[in-house]
Amino acid sequence: MLAAVVVLVVAIAAFAVDLGVQRVERRDMQALADVVAMDMARELKGRSIGEIREDEAWTSALRSTVERQLPTENGSWSVDTGEPGASVATSVHYPEIRVKVTFAMQDDAGLVDVSGDDDLPEAVKVQTSSSVDFAFVGGAGGVSRQSYALAQATACFRVGSLAASVDSAQSALLNPILGALLGSTVDLDLVHYQGLANASVTLTELVEIGGLSAGSPERLLHSGSVEIADLIDATITVLDARGLVDAQALKRLGEINVAASTPPIRLGDLIKAAPGDDAALDADVNVLDLISGAAFLSSRGRSAIGLNDFSLALPDSLTGATVSADLDVIQAPQMACGHLGTVARTAQVVVRVNVQIPARTISVPGLATSVTVKPATITLTVDLAGAEARLLDVPCTQGDPTSMQVAVKSAVAGPVSVAGTLGFNVSSNPLGGLLDLLLGWLKLSLLDLLSAPTIVVEGNVGVGASIPMPDAYNRSVSIPLPTGYGVRHGTGSGVLLSTPTIEATSATNVSIHYKRLFGSDRVVEVLNTEPLFDNIVSPVVSGLTSVLGPLVDDVLQPLIVEPLSKLLGLQLGGADIVAVPDARCASPRLIR
Repeated sequence: MLAAVVVLVVAIAAFAVDLGVQRVERRDMQALADVVAMDMARELKGRSIGEIREDEAWTSALRSTVERQLPTENGSWSVDTGEPGASVATSVHYPEIRVKVTFAMQDDAGLVDVSGDDDLPEAVKVQTSSSVDFAFVGGAGGVSRQSYALAQATACFRVGSLAASVDSAQSALLNPILGALLGSTVDLDLVHYQGLANASVTLTELVEIGGLSAGSPERLLHSGSVEIADLIDATITVLDARGLVDAQALKRLGEINVAASTPPIRLGDLIKAAPGDDAALDADVNVLDLISGAAFLSSRGRSAIGLNDFSLALPDSLTGATVSADLDVIQAPQMACGHLGTVARTAQVVVRVNVQIPARTISVPGLATSVTVKPATITLTVDLAGAEARLLDVPCTQGDPTSMQVAVKSAVAGPVSVAGTLGFNVSSNPLGGLLDLLLGWLKLSLLDLLSAPTIVVEGNVGVGASIPMPDAYNRSVSIPLPTGYGVRHGTGSGVLLSTPTIEATSATNVSIHYKRLFGSDRVVEVLNTEPLFDNIVSPVVSGLTSVLGPLVDDVLQPLIVEPLSKLLGLQLGGADIVAVPDARCASPRLIR
């Protein structure tokens, strides 16, 4: 009985060993099929099957890829292209390994095998086969596996790029913004920013040259987190090694002491790339966009971040006014790399700028007097909603990309407005035509009065300006390549505030004080429906407009709204799309 059990156990174990060897061979054949499919899909280059098979480079590429994976010690690989629509690589030693490469195209049902010389394949199908000798049960077992790799165009792009249009207004705005986001002092001038805007690094360089400890560029992109301070240090190391930026700019960049409370980021949240797509690893990432994007990303979700050292060049009429500001980062900007259908989004931020105006006195020529303005706060709110861009197509000629087609959707700026209320009072003895109007309204003459009447106005004016809200936007933008790399492309106009309005509110009161020759003091209220009301209030509003109009037109619009919208790449009825080198015509991906 025991002997029978032992025999049975040994037989089962032998069978299990043989099955295990066959299973290992299946795994190896699948890995070989996947790698060969990816390599050979790169060689399609938009050509017909006939053109591919006549190209010696195709045969050489097949031989090279199988030899890299399975170097043969007892012989070499032979490649046969005699079978219609197929190329077969065979190892000339035992056990024989056979790698067959055929072609496929996409239709509504999926992938369809094709073999005609005039067919334009979009994918390769790789079938691998081998056999294993069974050590215990005798004979041999066959192993076969297959894999498809689709060769699609791939490209990198971003919606909005500070580096594409950095100017003095943006550089003045960036110092306080980046400083607030990083919890540090940033002291870069326009020349430094332009130097960073003209430099780029790759994720591979950040790891291999910059020493960013992420294990590999792939891990850095898809799973690793990184401290912003380490990212800046690695960037400086790469730039210094390649001599791309002057020493002074690198010195200033190195002086940014990122606050310890600044959280780490995942570069995969900043640079969108599908797993297995290596386009992002070697794409040129603009240094200024990388650092500013990382700063925005680290601050996402924090509310009311105070902008330190925020200053505006206020007009002389607002001498003594002070400015404070804060921002909320709702969404960080993205650069996207990938196949057709890849999506990138802009940043979405809310900036609030408060201008505190102290009490002051301004002259009002129409009333031949002055107006006392009470302390007030004027608030600019800039809520720039995010835009979305989707890669539609990368047309190619002879294997080289000629343009990039990107669809931009719902690129609409959110509420951008100026609002505030100014209290004022004025006491005036009218002269000239206004005096005549007033006496006519009272149905009196100066001979009836002991002295000239006095006008007293107390109230508020509302200050307002906004942007016109366009309809939702959905168009495509075509970027010529390679000339369009790094250049802003888009449609629509910039984010522009409307002409500011300054109007008296319903709380404004006008009264006439006078005393007749024979009688007591009288006070008569002028209703806002009376024509005389407008004749009195209009000069006051005009005087206040001369003070507040320049605040909107000459300060808030050019120094805040325009540079911020450029930074985020937003326009009215459009968005800025920037192509990032280099687009590819045949970037493969395994699909089954």
